[in-house]
Amino acid sequence: MIELYKEDPLYLAVMHNDIPKIKSLKNKGFTLSEFVVKLLTCPVGGAAKVGEFTLPWYGHIKAVKGLSGQKLIDVLHRLTEELGEKMYCSSAYDWEYSKRFYEPELFACVLDCFDNRKIQKKKVWTFIIENDRVELMAIAAEHGWLKMPKKRDELIEQASRLGKTECLAWLLDFKEKTADLAKEKEKAEKKLMRELNADPNSVSEIKKRFGFNKKEDGTLAVTSCKRGLGSSLEVTVPEKVGKDTVTEIGTYAFSTFAGRLTKECNEFRHNIEKVRLPDTIKAIRSNAFSHCVSIKEINIPDGVEVIEERAFSMCRSVKEMTVPDSVKSVGKSAFAYCRALERIKLPKSLEQIPGGTFADCIMLERIQLPEKLKEIGRYAFNRCLALKEIDIPKGVEILRTYSYNHCYALEKAVFHEGLKKLEKNVFECCKSLKEVVLPEGLEEIGHLTFAGCLSLEKIYLPRSLRKMQNYTVNTVTPQSVFDNCPKLTAMVYKGSYSEKYCKRNNIPYEIREEN
Repeated sequence: MIELYKEDPLYLAVMHNDIPKIKSLKNKGFTLSEFVVKLLTCPVGGAAKVGEFTLPWYGHIKAVKGLSGQKLIDVLHRLTEELGEKMYCSSAYDWEYSKRFYEPELFACVLDCFDNRKIQKKKVWTFIIENDRVELMAIAAEHGWLKMPKKRDELIEQASRLGKTECLAWLLDFKEKTADLAKEKEKAEKKLMRELNADPNSVSEIKKRFGFNKKEDGTLAVTSCKRGLGSSLEVTVPEKVGKDTVTEIGTYAFSTFAGRLTKECNEFRHNIEKVRLPDTIKAIRSNAFSHCVSIKEINIPDGVEVIEERAFSMCRSVKEMTVPDSVKSVGKSAFAYCRALERIKLPKSLEQIPGGTFADCIMLERIQLPEKLKEIGRYAFNRCLALKEIDIPKGVEILRTYSYNHCYALEKAVFHEGLKKLEKNVFECCKSLKEVVLPEGLEEIGHLTFAGCLSLEKIYLPRSLRKMQNYTVNTVTPQSVFDNCPKLTAMVYKGSYSEKYCKRNNIPYEIREEN
């Protein structure tokens, strides 16, 4: 503040509300410096280019906060008078979060002295109505805050909903005194007719329903679905917007978990029942449709190449899906928690089912795995409670941890040569599994892989097995690969590693006939 005093004595005199000093300085031709003018009227970024800005700015804020009562009001009016324009209302003043802002005299002063466009009006209106402060409502109206009939009617609805009778009565009286009801009615009717007669496929109408970003290749990605057409719960994504082709459904574009959604938009997305995607779509990005819990029908166009992680997770009303042969990769948990999903067709050339892809798809009974599949990831089919039968393609070398864990209805598992390793807990708690034939070439079975398979009666172990891990922790008896399999008899070759493992862990076994 000392440096500021040297540069601008008039500013300091005003801040001290020293009337004689102010008059004396003005008689000598003093005015507020360019620096102070920018300090008080520009956003921080604009004023920061003039001299050493930060210290004087916070010095000014500290000085303002040290004022109170009529002195504060006098100083703010005097500053505005000397500036010849309204001050910039930075959040650093902190009035919108302070009780003293809502003292009627100071409230009127701030609206007189500061650029109202920078005041957080929504927050202010919420305070006024929730506290039934009619006197503040009148001040705001005098400063033009109720010029827009739409805002006035929104506040009437809000006051009515909250039961704030004084504000409601004042607003209704204000509307009666100031509104040109005939003109407003005519305007509303014209707007309604424009909406009814608008071409739903025109660029302006499409952009009311969707948000878009232009990609580097000149095509468009859908970034958000804002609302439907009329009251319909069916959404059709356009193939083109003007001359630009739509090729991508972006991250969280339809998701109810997207950030900054209005209540109305969130409710609409929550209730969408059907989505039609155009044949131009090439990619469906992460979480694009996640938590769209009411979707019953959605197509994946032939031409889509990429489906990213969690793209359809928690679409818990969809029963059937077809993933076209054009899809080259599917992300983690892409269809997880689709709890009504009964049937899904996968592309023939798919090489990987990543972790959690179908986790908790509790109604999924059967799924044909692609012949070119090489990997089934962790938790890929975890808790697929209705899954009855699986056929692991011969290209799969490893079944990852928990990949078929808790598949209670699983009765049949078919394996082919090429499988080398079963990681831990793969078939844990598959309570309906009765017989398993493991192929030659299998070398390792992780701990608790078949634990809790209560119906498992026979498992045919190959000669190639070299390692079977027990689950061991301190103070707990080691648990075998077949822990809690009360009906099990292992079928082993004489002198094999499997026979020795069964002997060592007291697992009932029989000797298999040599081929």
